[in-house]
Amino acid sequence: MLHAERRNAFSSAILALLVAARSATAILHKHLSFVPPFLDVDHFGKRTVGFEWDVTGEAKVMRNFVRLTPDRQSKRGAVWSVDAIGNTVFSSVLEFRLSGKGDRFFGDGLALWVVEPERRHDLYDMHYGGYYDDDLGAGWGGGMKDLRADLPSGDFHGFVETFKGLGVIVDTYRNEEYYNAHKDFTIVYNTGNMTRDEMVEASVGCNGQVRFYENRADFDPGSVSSRVKVEVAGNVLTVKVDPKNSKTWEDCAQLDLPKELGEEWAKGGHLGLTASTGQLSDNHDVIRLETYVSSEAADKGEEKRETAVPSGLDATVPFLERVSNAENVMNAMLVKMELMDVKQEHNVAKVEEHVQELFEKTSKNEKGLMDSMEVLERKVRELEIKIKRQLESSLETGIGEAHAAARGWRLPFFVLLAGVTGGALATYRVYRTLRKSHFL
Repeated sequence: MLHAERRNAFSSAILALLVAARSATAILHKHLSFVPPFLDVDHFGKRTVGFEWDVTGEAKVMRNFVRLTPDRQSKRGAVWSVDAIGNTVFSSVLEFRLSGKGDRFFGDGLALWVVEPERRHDLYDMHYGGYYDDDLGAGWGGGMKDLRADLPSGDFHGFVETFKGLGVIVDTYRNEEYYNAHKDFTIVYNTGNMTRDEMVEASVGCNGQVRFYENRADFDPGSVSSRVKVEVAGNVLTVKVDPKNSKTWEDCAQLDLPKELGEEWAKGGHLGLTASTGQLSDNHDVIRLETYVSSEAADKGEEKRETAVPSGLDATVPFLERVSNAENVMNAMLVKMELMDVKQEHNVAKVEEHVQELFEKTSKNEKGLMDSMEVLERKVRELEIKIKRQLESSLETGIGEAHAAARGWRLPFFVLLAGVTGGALATYRVYRTLRKSHFL
């Protein structure tokens, strides 16, 4: 009887642990979340954050972070959830890092979007290979037909200005036309027909230094980051920030979204992260995005991450506790190794982008040199033709003048010759006459 009670108690404990584990994992929307390390590779051989996400533009998935844009001009990158949110209540925590080589001039920042796409288009899922013909309604291969949201890129921090939903923009550049309305964290919304000026006028936000200068001696990509938490409950939006990832949330803004969006607008919305650079640039890195079923679940998830890890082993404590402490020490060592891995990967990416930038500049200079040589050759040919034409014109003019001059002296010469000849004949006749008359 005692053994049966123990077995029942043991079974109940195991069941409780399973339920607790299931509850712990159920609070996170996995299809709306991604955390490093990123080990999945798509059918093109590129690293991806998971098949629940579309990576577009210049965005590049590294092992420990996603670089939306490199620290180079005129770049755009984005990561969008394939599936809709499907809930009216959720809480997303974004950890990111904005850094670059610019000391005074840099930009432009990144944005987290919750938007409902205007339309969806048919896309055959090529993760498994295959082909689909919309006209025939059939295809071959191992894939399956899917509907993907149409979420285009644009000039508004990598997204378009006209949308239906909200955006939380981390803006590191103060635009002159919106200088007075600038906030480091700017929350905007659009009902689908609002202009940019109307969005800015209705925006709210807060300030917080989130940008890191990479040329500082103490810059360490493995230990610097920022956080923002976006909570949506129907039409109520709450945003909290942690600019230096100090493990303390600061209230940023809370607002009631317009009724034009509808009370269940978030169900059809998609999560997205975008960034863009113009004349100014920065590295826009996303470290993780975790979406929970509620604000409370998000707090528990973050608290679990922030729990201090014991760093010592005490021989006086029970054996099982020492094993647990040893495991925690190993975890701490793994965390340190991961930070070193992040730093190394960041530096490797920096070198690769520098080499790519040099290559592009060299190619651009080479093209410019070739263009200059072509222009110079064209000018030389034009000059040759011009000189040839001038010489031909001068030669024709000289020959014409020579002919004109030749025609000018012939008439006087013949007149003179005729005069001399006539005078000679007259003299000869006089001579003959005088001779006949015996004067000579």
